[in-house]
Amino acid sequence: MRAAGKPTFTTFQWVLDAVHATVESNRMYSSCSEDCPMNNLMRDFECVSEPPISIKDFVTVVGTVVAADEWVIAVMLVDRLLKKVGQPLGVCNAHRLLLVAGMISLKLRRDASLVNGHIARLCGVSTGELMKMECSFLSLLDWDITIRKDEVMYVRAILPSLGKANQTGRNLLPSSTGATKSLWPQSLDS
Repeated sequence: MRAAGKPTFTTFQWVLDAVHATVESNRMYSSCSEDCPMNNLMRDFECVSEPPISIKDFVTVVGTVVAADEWVIAVMLVDRLLKKVGQPLGVCNAHRLLLVAGMISLKLRRDASLVNGHIARLCGVSTGELMKMECSFLSLLDWDITIRKDEVMYVRAILPSLGKANQTGRNLLPSSTGATKSLWPQSLDS
C-alpha cells in the first residue's frame, strides 16, 4: 500500500470501482419506474429510468472537474446521507447523488463557489435543478458535511479492497455501527 500523501489517478480508479461495485450489487434493491413509489426524502435524486450513461462513465465526465481526493469526500458524503435515510446506492440515484456530492466536496476543498453553472452544463442538468438537489442533499444531512482528515485517510486506505470484493451489503462503505452512528471505527470517533 502506498504511503499517505497526494492522491493519484489510482485513487480515482478505486473510487470508480467501489461505486460501480456497489451500484451493481444493489441492482436488486433499485427499481426505476414512474410507477415505483420513491422514498419521499430521496425524490430529488431518483431517476424514473436507468440513465443511458454508466456510473463509471458519468463519474469520469464529472471527474474532469472534481479531483481524486474530492471524490473520496464525495463518496463519504453519499454514504453518510444514504445511511441516514436508509437507502442503498443504486442505478436510479447514483448519478445525481454523486454529482451533487462531488460538487459539494469541490466547494469544501477549494472554496469554489461559482461552479454550479459549469457542472450543470457539463452534466446536462439545469442550474436550478442542480441547486435544488444541493439544497436537498445538505438538508438531509442537516448541513453536517464536516469530514476529518483521519476519516479521509481511513477511507483512502480501504478503497482498494472495495471495488475488488463482491459487495454483499447495500452500503457504499463498510459499517457495523448502524445508520445513525458514525461509520468509522471507535478509535476514530473520539
